[in-house]
Amino acid sequence: WNNHLGRAKAHPRGVRLRTLIYLWIHIIFNNSMPDKKSIEVTQFFIFVAVITLLLLSALNIENYLAPKEVLGIEAQEPNNDEFWTKFLEENPDYIPGWVELGRWDKVKQVDPNWFPQP
Repeated sequence: WNNHLGRAKAHPRGVRLRTLIYLWIHIIFNNSMPDKKSIEVTQFFIFVAVITLLLLSALNIENYLAPKEVLGIEAQEPNNDEFWTKFLEENPDYIPGWVELGRWDKVKQVDPNWFPQP
């Protein structure tokens, strides 16, 4: 095995284990002993696949942690008093508008029989 894989004696144990894993993968899928060039190609493609997965994972985490833009955060809350004032200038007999503004005196002017009072 060491002669076939070449540099196995010169590298630490982890490299030998990695080479054996590549060899094992090749034997399982091809049912034959690979040559040295085939092992290097397999190592290259596995390396590219691992780097691609790590890069995609990093981008996914970055996208997940980025603050989301929400339109409601920047929208200003409408002023109800302004709306009802403008509306009642055009429709002075609209009682629920006077109730919204809290002007019970105007409600009594429009309809003295209007019952619900605070």
